Amino acid sequence: MFATQSQNTVQYFPSPTQNCKLPCSNYVRNLVVPLTVDNFTVRLDQNFSAKDRIFGQFLWQDQVAPQPSIIPLSRLTVTDNTRNAALQWTHIFSPRTLNEARFGFNRLYELQDFETAFGPINYWKQIGLKNLDDDGAYYALPAISLGTNYGSIGNGASVPFFNISNVFQYVDNLTLTRGRHSTKIGADIRRNQNMNRNGLSGNGLLNFGGSYTARNPLLVQVGGQPDTGNGFADMLLGYPNGGLVARFSAFDQSFSRLRNTDFMYFVQDDFRVTSQLTLNVGLRWELHTPFHDKFKGGNILDFSYPGGRLLYIDKTFTDLVNNPIQAACCAKDTLTVVDWRDWAPRIGLAWRPLPAKNSFVVRAGYGIFYDVLHNFYPTQSVTQNIPYLSPVLPSPTTLESQPPVDVRNLFPAPYSVADRTFPPPYCQAPSSSVVDPATGKITQVLNQCTNPRVMLPDNRTPYTQQWGVNLQYELHPRLLLELGYQGSHGLREPIGWSFNQAALPSAAGNPNNSVTFPTQCPAGTYPAQCSPIQSRVTYYNFAANGTALANIAQSVYHAMTFKVDKRFAQGLQALGAFTWGKVIDQSAELGGGVVGGTDRAQWGRLLSAERAPSNFSQNRRLVMSWVYELPFGKGKPLLNHGGIVNMIAGGWQANGIVTLVDGSPVNVFCGCGDRSQTGDTRATLRLNVVGNPYPSDFQQTRTQFFNTKAFVVPPLGTLGNAGRNVLFSTGQRATDFSLFKNNPINERTNLQFRAEFFNLLSSHFYYPVFPSASASASNFGSLLPLGGDSGDLFNPRIIQLALRLTF
Repeated sequence: MFATQSQNTVQYFPSPTQNCKLPCSNYVRNLVVPLTVDNFTVRLDQNFSAKDRIFGQFLWQDQVAPQPSIIPLSRLTVTDNTRNAALQWTHIFSPRTLNEARFGFNRLYELQDFETAFGPINYWKQIGLKNLDDDGAYYALPAISLGTNYGSIGNGASVPFFNISNVFQYVDNLTLTRGRHSTKIGADIRRNQNMNRNGLSGNGLLNFGGSYTARNPLLVQVGGQPDTGNGFADMLLGYPNGGLVARFSAFDQSFSRLRNTDFMYFVQDDFRVTSQLTLNVGLRWELHTPFHDKFKGGNILDFSYPGGRLLYIDKTFTDLVNNPIQAACCAKDTLTVVDWRDWAPRIGLAWRPLPAKNSFVVRAGYGIFYDVLHNFYPTQSVTQNIPYLSPVLPSPTTLESQPPVDVRNLFPAPYSVADRTFPPPYCQAPSSSVVDPATGKITQVLNQCTNPRVMLPDNRTPYTQQWGVNLQYELHPRLLLELGYQGSHGLREPIGWSFNQAALPSAAGNPNNSVTFPTQCPAGTYPAQCSPIQSRVTYYNFAANGTALANIAQSVYHAMTFKVDKRFAQGLQALGAFTWGKVIDQSAELGGGVVGGTDRAQWGRLLSAERAPSNFSQNRRLVMSWVYELPFGKGKPLLNHGGIVNMIAGGWQANGIVTLVDGSPVNVFCGCGDRSQTGDTRATLRLNVVGNPYPSDFQQTRTQFFNTKAFVVPPLGTLGNAGRNVLFSTGQRATDFSLFKNNPINERTNLQFRAEFFNLLSSHFYYPVFPSASASASNFGSLLPLGGDSGDLFNPRIIQLALRLTF
């Protein structure tokens, strides 16, 4: 009666450690969570002669920490390893010619795996399951859930996960000194390798809910009451059920091996025009080859094909799939074009305009800077092409005369992607699959309609133009004033672009236009009274919510800065810095989230409407800090005595930091689904503005931080007219203070007492607080979370006392 696989699993359930009346927590253990860190450094310095010197260094660090579980064989292990090597050879050709050659290697290794991975026992195979991933990384128990009143066993997370990043760097710099010129010519070549693996239930996942041992399967495990079933008993019988019956994979779901090479060459000349003026002029050329998968993984959208199609690199894979739209042949190995035009001129100057005095300096500069890693982030979606599929398992209703899923038969063998067909049309009706009930194989996919995540094939390298002028004036040798202007202009910045978002319907207010396909229109309404979303997209072979990682955005930054620097003298050092500026952009984060929704355009066809203050823009920022040695004790102006007087009054030091910052912009969202009827599923629709969010007579409170009546939901089939980021969070008001007492024990030993006060004034806004900006939320406009009170804004004063011994 009992399934062999279940009987084999029972041995891994631990025996109770507590005697208590069931249901109760009868298994309790004290967890030991060790953290092991090993590191060492090797350094080599060798002077072969007055002209040749070699420096070498190797750093090694291993860190291993478990993610604990009181259940045996259910723990994960997290490993972080770092390797760094550097070798430098400096050769002096002559007093005016020097060459420096460097080699560097940096390796980051992150791993999360099962505690039993690569061990002698394949546990899922030992208990009798089959057709799971036989890689040693998956040598683990399946993740088994038993429903109410039982703990789970095994682990069903995205395991194994590992990421390996290698960077090989080759640098050579030649310095030539000729007269008033100091010229440097150099090259920087970096070979980047990244391997990423993200498993998903390669060890199997099983849920047992108790339905098959319940008298009434519709009343399952009600508080442990009799006759409502038992998940453990269902497991013994071998009949899984529940929302997710089982999940499995015979292969990694995400595996990529990315490669690229960066070439950077430059020439720079420091020209001392006069004793008062120095010019710095340079030119840099960079070539960042696109990241590509070592085994031809990845695809790209062919925007020129009618309705669009996905091009794969691997012809062998496309021949298997036999789908002219979702897997056509063939894309370039690099997926995107190579940008050969990355020239970066740079110029700067330092000028002392007062020949008689050196107390006034003017510094200015301009330069272009390219984004070295822009090609890496888009390729995170590039993975290996898997030529196999997992069969579809039945979804039990628990009312069947015979349970449709039995662990005795788990898991079915994978089958080839070549076994499916994809008859046209595509994306003209809801997708459906024809499944062979005997094998669980999908034999046909009808009206296949996907949301691709691709890169623009003609993406060019993002870059920033930066410029600035600083005026520095030394009032006296220990007081410096600085006034400056800083600016930048970002071009070709990457965004997540909803490239296939539908056009707006020709008439607003028609609920029929919310349907996706013509077949869903009410009878007799298409096309005159019903305009489906899919009929309004540009690339009609795909759904409206596809994403292209596109380098098409811009940003601009302008700021005035003022700084006062009081260098240490008479026991006091102080620094004050004020910035008045603004950042304007079209998107602040690549796929990042913001308050109320996502940082994406509300309509992919109108990116110009997204130009607004950036999420992280701060109009005004003032930071003041100081260190003050109190004037008491031996050698000080007051109480200049030794002995007990100095022990009590001497050695005191006060320190402080005050930060005052304006609030950051907040985007106000509708939170009402696809009300624009454009296929938007990312909560990007904004509201309509009908008033002033901050009227002059408005009384701002914690529960009404802005005037919510200034916003209304836009009519059906329209966009919100509110601009991006029209609201603001609270500012930041932070004061930190500390008091130190130094107690010299002898010339080389000191015992320091430290009293540190973080958020000294107990400000509610020690960190910025963002109001709820989604109109669908019941706390819309409030600084407090749902169901919260003013205590949720409480940021306590933190006092920390410490003794520090230095010797």
